[in-house]
Amino acid sequence: MASTAAPGSAGAAPAGEQEHPEGVAICGPSLSKGAFYPEDGCCPVCFNDLTDTNALQFACGHVQCAACTLQLFAQSELDSCPQCSATCSRERAKAMFLAADQAAEGMVHSLFDGQSAAAVVSALPDLTGAAAKYLSNDGGPALERADSNDHPVATAVGGATAAVMPDLLDAPPDVNFSGDTGLADALSMLDSPDAATRMNAVFHVRKALSVEESPPLQEVVESGRLPLLVSMAQGSGPVRLQFEALWAITNVASGSSEFTNAAVEAGAIEAAVAAAGSSEFNEVREQAMWCIGNIAGDCARLRDACLSQGAAEAMARGMSSESASIAMTRNGVWAASNLVRGKPKPSLSSIAPLLPCLARCLLSDDAEVLADASWGFSYISDGPNDGIEAVIECGVVHRMVGLLESGLPSLTVPVIRTLGNISSGDESQTQEVIDAGGLDAMVPLLDSPKRAIVKETCWTVSNIAAGSPSQVDSVISSGFMQAVISKIAEGSFDGDSTREAMWVVSNATAGGSPSAAQSMVGMGAAMALCRGLEMSDPRIQQVALEGLSNLAQSGALTPEDLTETGAIDAVAELQSSPNSSVAAAASAFCEQFATSDD
Repeated sequence: MASTAAPGSAGAAPAGEQEHPEGVAICGPSLSKGAFYPEDGCCPVCFNDLTDTNALQFACGHVQCAACTLQLFAQSELDSCPQCSATCSRERAKAMFLAADQAAEGMVHSLFDGQSAAAVVSALPDLTGAAAKYLSNDGGPALERADSNDHPVATAVGGATAAVMPDLLDAPPDVNFSGDTGLADALSMLDSPDAATRMNAVFHVRKALSVEESPPLQEVVESGRLPLLVSMAQGSGPVRLQFEALWAITNVASGSSEFTNAAVEAGAIEAAVAAAGSSEFNEVREQAMWCIGNIAGDCARLRDACLSQGAAEAMARGMSSESASIAMTRNGVWAASNLVRGKPKPSLSSIAPLLPCLARCLLSDDAEVLADASWGFSYISDGPNDGIEAVIECGVVHRMVGLLESGLPSLTVPVIRTLGNISSGDESQTQEVIDAGGLDAMVPLLDSPKRAIVKETCWTVSNIAAGSPSQVDSVISSGFMQAVISKIAEGSFDGDSTREAMWVVSNATAGGSPSAAQSMVGMGAAMALCRGLEMSDPRIQQVALEGLSNLAQSGALTPEDLTETGAIDAVAELQSSPNSSVAAAASAFCEQFATSDD
């Protein structure tokens, strides 16, 4: 979802929205469903349906579900809308937190170590930090990857413990930095001539940067010691020193864009790329990949900077190691997905080394690895046909159809999006989805309770239905056409899904054979298209008119059929449409197909 500037004053709530006493919109039937309300009715983060009891609206008008809002609070103080950065006061943020907790049925207990919502609110800081890091370069809020059911994101993940061997996690002896001056003392000792003191110092700096609430990023950057940490991360000293320095830099890069850029200016990309591709230690490679993922996820400019310094090649070498742990693979595929995402798109040549890695990850049995790899392929296939062809050449289409059939919730959206992107390519690329059994796998998705999945499924098959006559026959023989026509007739779809479903039917009438048209009429295609005439969207009215015209021209719909189905009457009414294109198309249809008795 694209990032949108907040209209007017950040403190002014949209007209008609229900307000909390402190001024923040909360859940309820009065919640404003204006321009910023998601068109598909789904949370832009997790794709779950928004309802009157779980949708929470920021003062600027943007909406997301209460559970995702709570997860943002769990990761950092939040003083602005994560979708447009419109600021809110501390009191507004506190009210938003309480409203989200109430709507999410006490989810706060699981996110905040069993504390009550009141206790968490009383401990909220002054909320002075910006939430810019929760904006991905594609827009929209970004969440940590802790739950494989969440949408994978570009935003950095900082402060968590990396999966390392026990000897690397043990605190070095004689840590002497403590109290109010502890961090300052540690920073000043990073260049001590004594090796043990340097080790203790970098360990203390890393520990300070790993706290979840208000890590001292500003103090570390302003100390001017980042270049020294980068030098340690380049591996000229003990491996423990390199690991701790990389971890510290990773956490700096997980802050706002200001801190990510500071890490880059200090040389973090070069150090992380070198470690990711050449270190003999899994733990060091994993931490380096984490660092690359944080930097690449900040924006397209830094993503390209990583790629230009060889990040893709280094990641490919590191991830191809036979000793790669599951933790390293998870971090690696997440970082790889950040390197291939974003707009403007990276050049295909710059990310080519990552494609075999992503393909291998699709063979994993780990849900988190599978989800990130699937999202990676969805980003690569979104665009020109050369990206689609690159995905096909990886040999992953059959595997992705199999993953779709697995029913894992975290995989459905990225897989169906990838298959939809592939089906939007040329005829031979579309055929790959058909040959892999994609149509059969997508029929059950029409019954999904997630409206976003139904919509994307119909969009995918509308691409296939726009193909050759044999491809239209495949849509029919799979049972998808009958299922979608029945759903339209029953009124089972929401508005967005119905729009995409109309394209499925209309596209098939344009490219199908006369026998296909006859089969579709027998399924009730004419009545389904008449539903499109009743919609308020002029473009869909035109799509429905084109479908009816195609069926009539093929001879599958006779003048009597047009009269009996009510199509002629419905089209005749559109002759007075305020939309000139619709009115003209309706008049042309009536002139060609209406009988003198109509």
